[in-house]
Amino acid sequence: MSYSLIFFTSVFGQLSCTPESNPIIPPGPSNPFAQTAVEWPSLRKSPWPMYRHDPQLSGRTTHSGPAAGIIAESLTVGYEIASVVIDSDSEFFVSASRLSTINNLTKWKYDTALIWGKHYNAWDTYNAPVLTSSGDMVYCTPQKLIRLTNDTSETWVHTLYPTFTSLGTTIDKEGNIYLKRNITGGILVISPDGSLLYTIPTPPGSTILPPAFSPDGKRLYISDSRLTAIDLSTKQVAWTGDSVGILTSPVVDCQGNIYFFAKEGSVNGGTVFKSVAPDGTTRWSSTAFTAHKSIYAIEPVIDWNGNVYFCYDTLYSFTNDGQLRWKLGLGVEEKNYCSLTCDGANTVYVLTTRDNIYSVGSTVAIRWKVNITHGLFSNAPSIADGRLFVPSFPRGQLYIIK
Repeated sequence: MSYSLIFFTSVFGQLSCTPESNPIIPPGPSNPFAQTAVEWPSLRKSPWPMYRHDPQLSGRTTHSGPAAGIIAESLTVGYEIASVVIDSDSEFFVSASRLSTINNLTKWKYDTALIWGKHYNAWDTYNAPVLTSSGDMVYCTPQKLIRLTNDTSETWVHTLYPTFTSLGTTIDKEGNIYLKRNITGGILVISPDGSLLYTIPTPPGSTILPPAFSPDGKRLYISDSRLTAIDLSTKQVAWTGDSVGILTSPVVDCQGNIYFFAKEGSVNGGTVFKSVAPDGTTRWSSTAFTAHKSIYAIEPVIDWNGNVYFCYDTLYSFTNDGQLRWKLGLGVEEKNYCSLTCDGANTVYVLTTRDNIYSVGSTVAIRWKVNITHGLFSNAPSIADGRLFVPSFPRGQLYIIK
């Protein structure tokens, strides 16, 4: 999450994590909640092709994460950095707000090799690019949506007015692009050739939280004052949830169930974590957090066994149907800072306000912890090839952990 957008008070000190004694419930022999990769024809089959990996915003990959927990590289790439997208052949793309003459969009190869850069003189470029199956890339600044080939040639440019900011662009199975406009409201749906197809209404002053797709691609889930499901065949609201003050983008599992944080009862209420079925009915909820916790844009994650993880000052693991597996308390005054991420071994990565990165196994084992001094993590990390790509703010460093 981008903490230059909300108030944050930094805290310092030497901390440790302490597991609490709760039962660990292993998945059954025939697990009805096991997760599989969702086929998405328009998206490139690369390790991490878009914000939160896929249009369900799962934050999960089949790739291995870092084994040692050491800082392998530190790249100066801009001011505030969007989530990194990762292509095949050890290449990755970074979007960042302009800092002096530093480029907004850069392409790199592992081991600190800059391939090219594009300078758009743009601030507030928190929006991660999308890598398409056609070999192109779609990139969004507050003023423009641009389709680029990998040699930086612009296929087309769609001018955006008024300017807007979002954490991520998404794509449907046919290759249409969805952009959430936060100032005047509305989700723009733009065809692969750059023309505006239609606009999905959302309230003015909408959040910058990106929407998520159902696994079949037929519904779009939008986080604003309430969670809203849009039937894309009719372009009408299918249902509106009863929870108010949605705090995170929806995360959708491969069975179509949806997970998010909201305010309990009213916008001034306490924080509740909810799982709802594809028809909008509540499956289960947790009130593990007290009132007014700052968890905006800190998305949960679901491992390959279907177990659900979410975190503020404690990392919780629930079974997919809502049974507590375990909880792991962070250090004193230490809070989760970013969306959670999961690798192919069901290891979950937690980035905290103490500039710590924790690697936590599915059975509550802390594999390693690494501290990045004054890291001030900015947006959700990405995983590929045994590496964790961690954007930071305001020093404009991208840290690569191995």
